[in-house]
Amino acid sequence: MTRPTTRCLLAAAALTLGATPALAQPEALENEIITATQMNASARAAVDAYTEGWAQLLRSRDNAERESARRALLVPLHGEPTPAFRIQYGSRLKNELTRFAAGDESQALFAAELAGRLATVDAHAVVLELLDAPRPAIRYAAARAARLQLEAIDNPPAALNDQHRSELIEALGARIAVEQDAVALDGLLTAASDAVERDSDHADAILERHSAALAENLQGGTLESDIVPGARAVLRAVAAVQQRYRNQNRLPSDLAREGGLLAGSAMGYVLDAIENDAAAGSDASAAALEQLVKAAHSLAFFATRASGVSIVADEGIPDAFARWRQSGDPRALRTEIETWIGPGGVITRPPFNADPADFPGLN
Repeated sequence: MTRPTTRCLLAAAALTLGATPALAQPEALENEIITATQMNASARAAVDAYTEGWAQLLRSRDNAERESARRALLVPLHGEPTPAFRIQYGSRLKNELTRFAAGDESQALFAAELAGRLATVDAHAVVLELLDAPRPAIRYAAARAARLQLEAIDNPPAALNDQHRSELIEALGARIAVEQDAVALDGLLTAASDAVERDSDHADAILERHSAALAENLQGGTLESDIVPGARAVLRAVAAVQQRYRNQNRLPSDLAREGGLLAGSAMGYVLDAIENDAAAGSDASAAALEQLVKAAHSLAFFATRASGVSIVADEGIPDAFARWRQSGDPRALRTEIETWIGPGGVITRPPFNADPADFPGLN
Protein backbone atom coordinates (compact mmCIF):
# COMPACT_ATOMS: atom_id res chain seq x y z
CA MET A 1 0.00 0.00 0.00
CA THR A 2 1.36 3.42 -0.94
CA ARG A 3 1.98 5.59 2.09
CA PRO A 4 0.38 9.04 1.85
CA THR A 5 2.77 11.96 1.63
CA THR A 6 2.90 14.63 4.29
CA ARG A 7 1.43 17.10 1.80
CA CYS A 8 -1.56 14.80 1.25
CA LEU A 9 -2.04 14.41 4.99
CA LEU A 10 -1.94 18.15 5.48
CA ALA A 11 -4.43 18.66 2.70
CA ALA A 12 -6.78 16.05 4.15
CA ALA A 13 -6.50 17.62 7.58
CA ALA A 14 -7.29 21.03 6.14
CA LEU A 15 -10.47 19.68 4.52
CA THR A 16 -11.53 18.04 7.77
CA LEU A 17 -10.76 21.06 9.87
CA GLY A 18 -12.48 23.32 7.39
CA ALA A 19 -15.77 21.70 8.38
CA THR A 20 -15.67 23.83 11.53
CA PRO A 21 -16.59 27.32 10.27
CA ALA A 22 -15.66 29.16 13.46
CA LEU A 23 -12.17 27.67 13.53
CA ALA A 24 -9.32 30.07 12.80
CA GLN A 25 -6.88 27.74 11.11
CA PRO A 26 -3.14 28.44 11.17
CA GLU A 27 -1.49 28.14 7.78
CA ALA A 28 -0.49 24.57 6.98
CA LEU A 29 3.21 23.69 7.18
CA GLU A 30 4.92 23.02 3.87
CA ASN A 31 6.57 19.64 3.44
CA GLU A 32 9.86 21.43 2.74
CA ILE A 33 9.81 22.73 6.31
CA ILE A 34 9.04 19.34 7.84
CA THR A 35 11.86 17.67 5.91
CA ALA A 36 14.41 20.47 6.27
CA THR A 37 17.78 19.43 7.69
CA GLN A 38 18.24 22.94 9.09
CA MET A 39 15.62 25.42 10.21
CA ASN A 40 16.10 28.96 8.89
CA ALA A 41 14.33 31.99 10.32
CA SER A 42 11.42 31.68 7.92
CA ALA A 43 10.90 28.00 8.76
CA ARG A 44 11.06 28.67 12.50
CA ALA A 45 8.49 31.45 12.15
CA ALA A 46 6.15 29.12 10.25
CA VAL A 47 6.50 26.42 12.92
CA ASP A 48 5.90 28.97 15.66
CA ALA A 49 2.74 30.25 14.00
CA TYR A 50 1.41 26.74 13.42
CA THR A 51 2.06 25.44 16.92
CA GLU A 52 0.92 28.58 18.71
CA GLY A 53 -2.28 28.79 16.71
CA TRP A 54 -3.29 25.21 17.33
CA ALA A 55 -2.08 25.26 20.94
CA GLN A 56 -4.53 28.07 21.65
CA LEU A 57 -7.33 25.92 20.31
CA LEU A 58 -6.26 23.02 22.53
CA ARG A 59 -7.68 25.16 25.35
CA SER A 60 -10.98 25.83 23.60
CA ARG A 61 -14.25 25.07 25.38
CA ASP A 62 -15.54 23.54 22.17
CA ASN A 63 -14.90 19.80 21.90
CA ALA A 64 -14.72 19.87 18.10
CA GLU A 65 -12.12 22.61 18.14
CA ARG A 66 -9.99 20.75 20.69
CA GLU A 67 -10.13 17.54 18.69
CA SER A 68 -9.31 19.42 15.49
CA ALA A 69 -6.28 20.96 17.18
CA ARG A 70 -5.05 17.57 18.38
CA ARG A 71 -5.32 16.10 14.88
CA ALA A 72 -3.62 19.09 13.31
CA LEU A 73 -0.68 18.97 15.71
CA LEU A 74 -0.06 15.32 14.91
CA VAL A 75 -0.28 15.69 11.12
CA PRO A 76 3.28 16.98 10.49
CA LEU A 77 4.70 14.08 12.50
CA HIS A 78 3.13 11.43 10.26
CA GLY A 79 5.44 12.26 7.37
CA GLU A 80 9.24 12.21 7.50
CA PRO A 81 10.17 14.94 9.99
CA THR A 82 13.86 15.60 10.37
CA PRO A 83 15.58 15.96 13.75
CA ALA A 84 15.80 19.71 13.14
CA PHE A 85 12.06 19.93 12.64
CA ARG A 86 11.27 17.63 15.58
CA ILE A 87 13.38 19.73 17.93
CA GLN A 88 11.93 23.05 16.77
CA TYR A 89 8.38 21.73 16.75
CA GLY A 90 8.75 20.02 20.12
CA SER A 91 10.29 23.06 21.77
CA ARG A 92 7.17 25.06 20.90
CA LEU A 93 4.87 22.36 22.26
CA LYS A 94 6.79 21.51 25.43
CA ASN A 95 4.40 23.33 27.78
CA GLU A 96 1.31 21.85 26.19
CA LEU A 97 2.84 18.38 26.22
CA THR A 98 3.64 18.64 29.91
CA ARG A 99 0.17 20.00 30.69
CA PHE A 100 -1.62 17.23 28.81
CA ALA A 101 0.55 14.49 30.32
CA ALA A 102 -0.63 15.61 33.78
CA GLY A 103 -4.28 15.92 32.71
CA ASP A 104 -7.22 13.55 32.55
CA GLU A 105 -7.15 10.25 30.65
CA SER A 106 -8.09 11.76 27.30
CA GLN A 107 -5.41 14.41 27.61
CA ALA A 108 -2.77 11.92 28.72
CA LEU A 109 -3.58 9.64 25.78
CA PHE A 110 -3.00 12.56 23.41
CA ALA A 111 0.23 13.45 25.22
CA ALA A 112 1.47 9.89 24.78
CA GLU A 113 0.81 9.88 21.05
CA LEU A 114 2.33 13.31 20.55
CA ALA A 115 5.40 12.38 22.62
CA GLY A 116 5.89 9.11 20.75
CA ARG A 117 5.77 10.78 17.36
CA LEU A 118 7.87 13.75 18.41
CA ALA A 119 10.70 11.53 19.67
CA THR A 120 12.65 14.41 21.20
CA VAL A 121 14.41 14.60 24.56
CA ASP A 122 11.46 16.32 26.26
CA ALA A 123 9.01 13.90 24.66
CA HIS A 124 11.17 10.99 25.79
CA ALA A 125 10.87 12.13 29.41
CA VAL A 126 7.08 12.27 29.06
CA VAL A 127 6.92 8.70 27.77
CA LEU A 128 9.02 7.41 30.66
CA GLU A 129 6.68 9.14 33.10
CA LEU A 130 3.49 7.84 31.46
CA LEU A 131 4.69 4.23 31.50
CA ASP A 132 3.90 4.25 35.22
CA ALA A 133 0.57 6.06 34.95
CA PRO A 134 -2.18 4.75 37.26
CA ARG A 135 -4.58 3.84 34.44
CA PRO A 136 -3.89 0.83 32.19
CA ALA A 137 -5.14 2.64 29.07
CA ILE A 138 -2.51 5.33 29.55
CA ARG A 139 0.23 2.76 30.17
CA TYR A 140 -0.81 0.99 26.97
CA ALA A 141 -0.59 4.29 25.04
CA ALA A 142 2.78 5.04 26.62
CA ALA A 143 4.05 1.62 25.53
CA ARG A 144 3.06 2.44 21.96
CA ALA A 145 4.81 5.81 22.28
CA ALA A 146 7.95 4.04 23.48
CA ARG A 147 7.81 1.77 20.42
CA LEU A 148 7.54 4.80 18.14
CA GLN A 149 10.59 6.33 19.78
CA LEU A 150 12.56 3.09 19.51
CA GLU A 151 11.69 2.91 15.83
CA ALA A 152 12.76 6.53 15.33
CA ILE A 153 16.11 5.84 16.98
CA ASP A 154 16.61 2.82 14.70
CA ASN A 155 16.19 5.09 11.66
CA PRO A 156 18.81 7.84 11.92
CA PRO A 157 19.24 10.70 11.85
CA ALA A 158 17.17 10.87 15.01
CA ALA A 159 16.59 13.42 17.73
CA LEU A 160 17.25 10.71 20.36
CA ASN A 161 20.38 8.61 20.86
CA ASP A 162 21.61 5.24 22.12
CA GLN A 163 21.28 6.31 25.75
CA HIS A 164 17.62 7.08 25.21
CA ARG A 165 17.17 3.65 23.61
CA SER A 166 18.67 1.99 26.66
CA GLU A 167 16.42 3.99 28.95
CA LEU A 168 13.33 2.98 26.98
CA ILE A 169 14.29 -0.71 27.00
CA GLU A 170 14.91 -0.61 30.74
CA ALA A 171 11.76 1.37 31.56
CA LEU A 172 9.61 -1.01 29.52
CA GLY A 173 11.27 -3.97 31.22
CA ALA A 174 10.70 -2.52 34.68
CA ARG A 175 7.03 -2.01 33.86
CA ILE A 176 6.64 -5.50 32.35
CA ALA A 177 7.92 -7.07 35.56
CA VAL A 178 5.14 -5.50 37.64
CA GLU A 179 2.26 -5.04 35.16
CA GLN A 180 -1.01 -6.57 36.33
CA ASP A 181 -3.24 -5.66 33.38
CA ALA A 182 -3.03 -8.11 30.48
CA VAL A 183 -3.88 -5.60 27.76
CA ALA A 184 -1.30 -3.12 29.02
CA LEU A 185 1.21 -5.98 29.29
CA ASP A 186 0.57 -6.96 25.69
CA GLY A 187 1.27 -3.38 24.63
CA LEU A 188 4.51 -3.32 26.59
CA LEU A 189 5.67 -6.61 25.07
CA THR A 190 4.96 -5.38 21.55
CA ALA A 191 8.23 -3.43 21.68
CA ALA A 192 10.06 -6.76 21.45
CA SER A 193 7.90 -8.25 18.70
CA ASP A 194 8.15 -5.01 16.69
CA ALA A 195 11.94 -5.01 17.02
CA VAL A 196 12.08 -8.56 15.69
CA GLU A 197 9.72 -7.72 12.84
CA ARG A 198 11.84 -4.82 11.63
CA ASP A 199 15.05 -6.80 12.29
CA SER A 200 16.44 -4.15 14.59
CA ASP A 201 20.11 -4.41 15.46
CA HIS A 202 18.98 -4.16 19.07
CA ALA A 203 16.28 -6.82 18.96
CA ASP A 204 18.37 -9.27 21.01
CA ALA A 205 18.89 -6.74 23.80
CA ILE A 206 15.18 -5.92 23.92
CA LEU A 207 14.17 -9.59 23.88
CA GLU A 208 16.64 -10.49 26.60
CA ARG A 209 15.55 -7.74 28.99
CA HIS A 210 11.83 -8.14 28.37
CA SER A 211 11.88 -11.94 28.48
CA ALA A 212 13.53 -11.78 31.88
CA ALA A 213 11.01 -9.19 33.06
CA LEU A 214 8.04 -11.25 31.89
CA ALA A 215 9.41 -14.39 33.56
CA GLU A 216 9.71 -12.37 36.77
CA ASN A 217 6.11 -11.23 36.40
CA LEU A 218 4.81 -14.76 35.89
CA GLN A 219 6.94 -16.29 38.62
CA GLY A 220 5.63 -13.72 41.09
CA GLY A 221 2.01 -14.26 40.11
CA THR A 222 1.74 -10.56 39.30
CA LEU A 223 -0.47 -10.78 36.22
CA GLU A 224 -4.13 -10.52 37.16
CA SER A 225 -6.51 -11.10 34.28
CA ASP A 226 -8.82 -13.42 32.48
CA ILE A 227 -6.96 -16.34 30.98
CA VAL A 228 -7.43 -15.41 27.33
CA PRO A 229 -5.83 -11.92 27.33
CA GLY A 230 -3.16 -13.09 29.75
CA ALA A 231 -2.17 -16.08 27.63
CA ARG A 232 -2.15 -13.95 24.49
CA ALA A 233 0.14 -11.39 26.08
CA VAL A 234 2.62 -14.05 27.21
CA LEU A 235 2.41 -15.71 23.79
CA ARG A 236 3.52 -12.46 22.15
CA ALA A 237 6.85 -12.57 23.96
CA VAL A 238 7.36 -16.31 23.51
CA ALA A 239 6.62 -16.04 19.79
CA ALA A 240 8.98 -13.08 19.41
CA VAL A 241 11.95 -15.05 20.77
CA GLN A 242 10.98 -18.00 18.58
CA GLN A 243 10.84 -15.78 15.51
CA ARG A 244 14.23 -14.29 16.31
CA TYR A 245 15.66 -17.80 16.44
CA ARG A 246 14.10 -18.70 13.11
CA ASN A 247 15.32 -15.48 11.49
CA GLN A 248 18.90 -15.83 12.75
CA ASN A 249 19.09 -19.64 13.15
CA ARG A 250 20.73 -18.90 16.48
CA LEU A 251 20.28 -17.14 19.80
CA PRO A 252 23.07 -15.41 21.73
CA SER A 253 23.85 -17.30 24.92
CA ASP A 254 22.27 -14.74 27.27
CA LEU A 255 19.09 -14.55 25.20
CA ALA A 256 18.96 -18.36 24.94
CA ARG A 257 19.08 -18.57 28.74
CA GLU A 258 16.38 -15.94 29.23
CA GLY A 259 14.31 -17.54 26.49
CA GLY A 260 14.50 -20.89 28.24
CA LEU A 261 13.47 -19.37 31.56
CA LEU A 262 10.59 -17.57 29.85
CA ALA A 263 9.47 -20.81 28.20
CA GLY A 264 9.52 -22.55 31.57
CA SER A 265 7.58 -19.73 33.21
CA ALA A 266 4.99 -19.86 30.42
CA MET A 267 4.60 -23.63 30.91
CA GLY A 268 4.11 -23.06 34.63
CA TYR A 269 1.56 -20.32 33.92
CA VAL A 270 -0.46 -22.76 31.81
CA LEU A 271 -0.26 -25.51 34.43
CA ASP A 272 -1.30 -23.14 37.20
CA ALA A 273 -4.28 -21.90 35.18
CA ILE A 274 -5.45 -25.43 34.42
CA GLU A 275 -5.14 -26.64 38.00
CA ASN A 276 -6.42 -23.56 39.81
CA ASP A 277 -8.79 -21.64 37.54
CA ALA A 278 -12.21 -23.05 36.76
CA ALA A 279 -12.38 -20.89 33.62
CA ALA A 280 -9.45 -22.79 32.07
CA GLY A 281 -11.77 -25.43 30.69
CA SER A 282 -13.83 -23.04 28.57
CA ASP A 283 -13.27 -23.34 24.84
CA ALA A 284 -11.69 -19.89 24.47
CA SER A 285 -9.41 -20.27 27.49
CA ALA A 286 -8.34 -23.80 26.60
CA ALA A 287 -7.55 -22.74 23.03
CA ALA A 288 -5.43 -19.81 24.25
CA LEU A 289 -3.59 -21.99 26.76
CA GLU A 290 -2.98 -24.68 24.16
CA GLN A 291 -1.46 -22.19 21.75
CA LEU A 292 0.75 -20.81 24.51
CA VAL A 293 1.96 -24.14 25.89
CA LYS A 294 2.82 -25.42 22.41
CA ALA A 295 4.80 -22.27 21.67
CA ALA A 296 6.55 -22.45 25.06
CA HIS A 297 7.40 -26.10 24.47
CA SER A 298 8.89 -25.24 21.08
CA LEU A 299 10.85 -22.30 22.50
CA ALA A 300 12.23 -24.51 25.26
CA PHE A 301 13.76 -26.78 22.60
CA PHE A 302 15.18 -23.84 20.64
CA ALA A 303 16.69 -22.27 23.76
CA THR A 304 18.11 -25.57 24.98
CA ARG A 305 19.75 -26.37 21.67
CA ALA A 306 21.04 -22.81 21.33
CA SER A 307 22.62 -23.29 24.76
CA GLY A 308 24.56 -26.32 23.55
CA VAL A 309 22.45 -28.94 25.33
CA SER A 310 21.66 -32.05 23.29
CA ILE A 311 17.99 -32.88 23.44
CA VAL A 312 15.58 -34.90 21.31
CA ALA A 313 12.37 -33.20 20.22
CA ASP A 314 9.11 -34.83 21.26
CA GLU A 315 5.40 -34.09 21.47
CA GLY A 316 5.02 -34.91 25.15
CA ILE A 317 3.47 -31.63 26.28
CA PRO A 318 1.11 -31.11 23.31
CA ASP A 319 -0.09 -34.71 23.63
CA ALA A 320 -0.61 -34.40 27.38
CA PHE A 321 -2.51 -31.14 26.88
CA ALA A 322 -4.81 -32.88 24.40
CA ARG A 323 -5.44 -35.64 26.94
CA TRP A 324 -6.36 -33.05 29.57
CA ARG A 325 -8.90 -31.51 27.21
CA GLN A 326 -10.44 -34.90 26.64
CA SER A 327 -10.48 -36.16 30.22
CA GLY A 328 -10.17 -33.08 32.43
CA ASP A 329 -7.31 -34.79 34.28
CA PRO A 330 -4.15 -32.60 34.29
CA ARG A 331 -1.79 -35.13 35.89
CA ALA A 332 -0.13 -36.23 32.65
CA LEU A 333 0.41 -32.61 31.67
CA ARG A 334 1.97 -31.85 35.06
CA THR A 335 4.33 -34.80 34.62
CA GLU A 336 5.45 -33.60 31.20
CA ILE A 337 5.91 -30.00 32.31
CA GLU A 338 7.90 -31.12 35.33
CA THR A 339 10.42 -32.79 33.02
CA TRP A 340 11.28 -29.23 32.05
CA ILE A 341 10.80 -27.15 35.19
CA GLY A 342 10.45 -29.63 38.04
CA PRO A 343 13.34 -30.94 40.19
CA GLY A 344 16.01 -32.27 37.84
CA GLY A 345 14.16 -30.84 34.83
CA VAL A 346 15.94 -29.49 31.76
CA ILE A 347 15.55 -25.84 32.73
CA THR A 348 16.61 -26.46 36.33
CA ARG A 349 19.98 -27.80 35.13
CA PRO A 350 22.90 -25.88 33.57
CA PRO A 351 23.05 -23.50 31.82
CA PHE A 352 19.61 -22.34 33.02
CA ASN A 353 19.94 -23.37 36.68
CA ALA A 354 16.38 -22.35 37.56
CA ASP A 355 14.85 -23.13 40.93
CA PRO A 356 11.68 -25.20 40.47
CA ALA A 357 10.03 -23.29 43.30
CA ASP A 358 10.24 -20.12 41.23
CA PHE A 359 7.83 -21.35 38.57
CA PRO A 360 4.08 -20.82 38.69
CA GLY A 361 2.29 -24.09 39.15
CA LEU A 362 5.19 -25.46 41.21
CA ASN A 363 5.56 -22.80 43.91
